[in-house]
Amino acid sequence: MLSTLPEAGYVIFWYNCDALDSGSCDELKAQIRAAMQQAALPELIAFPWPTLDTPVALTSWGKLLTLQQFDSTEALAFVKANYNRAPEPAAP
Repeated sequence: MLSTLPEAGYVIFWYNCDALDSGSCDELKAQIRAAMQQAALPELIAFPWPTLDTPVALTSWGKLLTLQQFDSTEALAFVKANYNRAPEPAAP
């Protein structure tokens, strides 16, 4: 299911809490949640990925942004540049 979401125009926020201590993980999830709320777009999803090489990555159709620490400005710029730019953006 997750592998088909970028084809439909979604942007996925991946995060690796195993690379962080528990307090940092809670903070990271709060930062991701805040950025997603600020973007206010329906086709955004956040998903844990414990084998991710970096603490955070964003993907969309054919695009990847990796971050060693969360940067809301950079994440929102990625969302703006890549949201709904996919072969099937109107797919449910």
